[in-house]
Amino acid sequence: MEPVVETSMVLRPPISAMDVGLDATPVYRKMSVLIGFNESTPLSAMTCAYSIKKNEKPGETIMCRFLFLEQLIDRGLYTRAYRYNKGQKYDLIDNKPFSTDFSFSRFLTQVYMTAMGASGWVVFCDDDTLWRQSPFRLLDEHADPKYAVMVVKHNHNPMQAVKMDGKIQTNYDRKNWSSVMLWNLDHPSNVNLTADLVNTKPGAWLHGLRWLRDDEIGELPEKWNWLVGHSPDTIDPAVVHFTQGGPWLRPYRRVRYADDWLDKAVELVNAGKP
Repeated sequence: MEPVVETSMVLRPPISAMDVGLDATPVYRKMSVLIGFNESTPLSAMTCAYSIKKNEKPGETIMCRFLFLEQLIDRGLYTRAYRYNKGQKYDLIDNKPFSTDFSFSRFLTQVYMTAMGASGWVVFCDDDTLWRQSPFRLLDEHADPKYAVMVVKHNHNPMQAVKMDGKIQTNYDRKNWSSVMLWNLDHPSNVNLTADLVNTKPGAWLHGLRWLRDDEIGELPEKWNWLVGHSPDTIDPAVVHFTQGGPWLRPYRRVRYADDWLDKAVELVNAGKP
């Protein structure tokens, strides 16, 4: 299977380590972060990746890989159907609305990454996240091999009827648990999550991580998936999650940490100029 397109292959011209202020020390550690990608808002995913790469230290490399839905469809990994009505997508498995291109494809992390020869730990994150600390810190401080997946176990039941650019807000059990996941590719229970299950199970089953027993789901501190407008202001976030809508949308340009995201986006765009 050919590798997914990485950040440096999307930006024009390619950004090197020296371009983003990182030195050329030989790499001793590598890890992968899989980022959900929305065709309608590519800058959000690219800025997410840029914020991750800015946290690299000498001797480390973080491979930021975008989860492109069309690639998954072309390779026969994603066959889940939907209907489109008045600007809103509805899943045909449970007839419920969903808001992103990666709402369900994120659960192909195990199938996709192992097909590429990956092992050990990887991270999946939504595109609307801003990383203020390194995924290596997440790995070093919290990865526990007894767990198949590790997440922030939010109790998140938003009252708003819509989010983002007018998408329907759907509440379900364990909402936002799956928006940032530290994923153990070597855990035997993750092998049970086949592409067939991802394409046929209801969304609530997938987002509830129901292929796992409860004791196989580890808990991360809330700073690793800090929800704007929900998480306590007393927490210094390692990962800011603009779950209601991010600064790439005009109504959300004054939310907390919007300025930080905009600064990174401007840096990214300027770095890509000839």
